[in-house]
Amino acid sequence: MLERVNKAIPGTYVFTADPKPNNNFYGVIVGQELPFFEAQKLRDEISEKLNIKDAYLSRYTN
Repeated sequence: MLERVNKAIPGTYVFTADPKPNNNFYGVIVGQELPFFEAQKLRDEISEKLNIKDAYLSRYTN
């Protein structure tokens, strides 16, 4: 997924997050922290370009 996002929007800061306890999935983190409205626009742009229907916003804390 990292490669797909990088190809769709080159130069976007993309990395994986460690899975949460009791969850086998790794989150794909896209971009630096943004104001909510800008984060929504980035999510929508990536979702449309990659035909992703279940993308969501979440504050990443490490």
